Amino acid sequence: DGIAVYLGVMPAAIVRGHSPTHVERTMHGGPPRSSVERHVVIALFDAKTFERSTDAEITASVEGLGHVGRTTKKLERMDIADAPTFGGYFPFQGSDKFTIRLEIKTAKRAKPTIVEFNYKT
Repeated sequence: DGIAVYLGVMPAAIVRGHSPTHVERTMHGGPPRSSVERHVVIALFDAKTFERSTDAEITASVEGLGHVGRTTKKLERMDIADAPTFGGYFPFQGSDKFTIRLEIKTAKRAKPTIVEFNYKT
């Protein structure tokens, strides 16, 4: 659909390690205390021009192969080093293969773009 999607996944503990005044300490209500929580970060670009996309609404779902249930939430926009990205915290319980499913809505497209990533812990 003309969108390049970049995915980052990091333990919430990394965000908790920032100083209390660091802007990332307050994103998404602050990092959860749980050791299974991870910060999912998405960056979008126009696939032809590589210009960063900023006007999207992204809903993400995370589901483990060996677990029943899925966590779904709208990702929040956040600016890191003056670069707009989207993110949120999700549980990644245990050693498993997870599917991260994104529904990306933009003003340029009538239908949402669906993208799926596999992520193994």
